[in-house]
Amino acid sequence: MPEFECHNVPKNIEKELQNFLSILGHDDTLFYYYKKLQPHFLIFEINFLSELEIQKLNKEFRKINMATDVLSFQLENVGEIDLCLPIIKMNSEDLGEDFVTELQRCIIHGVLHTLGMDHESKLIPNQENTEPMFISQEQILQKCRTR
Repeated sequence: MPEFECHNVPKNIEKELQNFLSILGHDDTLFYYYKKLQPHFLIFEINFLSELEIQKLNKEFRKINMATDVLSFQLENVGEIDLCLPIIKMNSEDLGEDFVTELQRCIIHGVLHTLGMDHESKLIPNQENTEPMFISQEQILQKCRTR
């Protein structure tokens, strides 16, 4: 499995983030996807951005001129995951979800995208859903939260 590197992590979530990434790095489902998809990078780089910074990236790369919770990119030697905590917090409140759980969900979502999955990817046999990536995302999240 690749490593996780984090940049601009707010101090109030640093320890919990490190614990979660340690668990995520050993998740067997994620390891299965990593082996099956064989990305060319060994590092996931997680960046915490402001709403303006992520809006600029979203506009440049997706042609959507608004802030978003997570963006992911496959770069030459790294899988980049960009997160916006204010948007994640707003989404967690809108969903009635715990902030930390929503942050973890966004990280997993970004990891799956950097591995090459899209919302319609079907890597688990006999999986029936219009968006199987979300099922995989929730399975990984549940396993990580119970460890």
